[in-house]
Amino acid sequence: MLWPIADRTILQAISWLKNNFLIAWQKAFPNVSTDIQEWGGPICQSRLLTGELELAILIEPFDKSGIRYDPLCQDHMFAAMHISHPFACTKEPLPFEALAHEPIITVSFDNGLRRFFDHCCKLTKIQPPILMSSSYNVDFVNSMSENIGISTLTSAMAFCVTNSDVVIRRLILPIPGTIYLCTSARSGEIKAVRQFVSFCREYFRQNPVPVFEV
Repeated sequence: MLWPIADRTILQAISWLKNNFLIAWQKAFPNVSTDIQEWGGPICQSRLLTGELELAILIEPFDKSGIRYDPLCQDHMFAAMHISHPFACTKEPLPFEALAHEPIITVSFDNGLRRFFDHCCKLTKIQPPILMSSSYNVDFVNSMSENIGISTLTSAMAFCVTNSDVVIRRLILPIPGTIYLCTSARSGEIKAVRQFVSFCREYFRQNPVPVFEV
């Protein structure tokens, strides 16, 4: 069974339980061979629809026509900034629209967080300037020594911030940051796929993904 991780952001979001989850899955179904692959969300969805894959993990935005999708877990998006930034005066949740004119440090274009960020910008009708797109923005936040912009983070990324000169605020999003387990109409009829979907629902119910608390 081919089980792709849609992109690096989603892989990071569930990385804390990934190994335990896979061990539990293999113990429950030792005769099912699982091949985990990592691609960008659009490629993942395309291969799901063509039958090259049986399962995909996706985050908004994605075309829901022709596929089945089950909510797996949710995460927030956070804004990290230097303590000298005007927004750093409080740790209260920050409306997403407040980013409209702020220089943004975000992840690369092929990353799920970036696509979700761009989608939220579209929904809130804002176009903040992108100062930098990098897969290493957590490292950038940890070395931040002055106010040069705001970095967007997931919970998994926020847990890795060690810079005491950085303030993190949860963003009030226009839509929830839901991660979905997706199957095609064809793959949904395969017994091993149905077993995996059922197993995922129960496992994530008992082992929720940790969400960063400000």
